[in-house]
Amino acid sequence: MAPSMSVALIESKLLGTELSTAAALTLALFLHYTAYFIVVLVIRLVYKKIVAKTN
Repeated sequence: MAPSMSVALIESKLLGTELSTAAALTLALFLHYTAYFIVVLVIRLVYKKIVAKTN
């Protein structure tokens, strides 16, 4: 979460408004949870394949 937050803060400083700060933080959180969701899906798929091979 720290890397995406720092990127959002850098972008907000470049844009320079409070609205862009909120938008950048929202985008950073959205990307963070999207990445987390994808990782969970991949782990579940790999786990199912391993279970299928062992059975």
